[in-house]
Amino acid sequence: RNGAPWTRSNLKNHVLMAPKSAIAKTSGGKKKLSAYMKFAQKRRPELKAEKPELTFGQLGKTMGEEWRAMDEEAKAAYK
Repeated sequence: RNGAPWTRSNLKNHVLMAPKSAIAKTSGGKKKLSAYMKFAQKRRPELKAEKPELTFGQLGKTMGEEWRAMDEEAKAAYK
C-alpha cells in the first residue's frame, strides 16, 4: 500500500466503528457515578447559591479543591 490509508479505494474495505455513546446505550446503560461526581452533583447548586458570580470552570476548580481537602471519612459518605 502506498499513499494515505484513507484513500477512496481503501475506504470501501474499512469497517466503521459505532461511536462510544451508541455502544453505551446498547450495552446496559451508563456507568455508576464516582464518589466525586456524587459530591459535585450535591455541592454545585449549593456553591452556585453561595457564590453566583463564579463561572462554570471556577465552580469546578473550587469543588475540586474542596474534594481534595476532604478527609477519607467525609469522602466515604459519597461512595
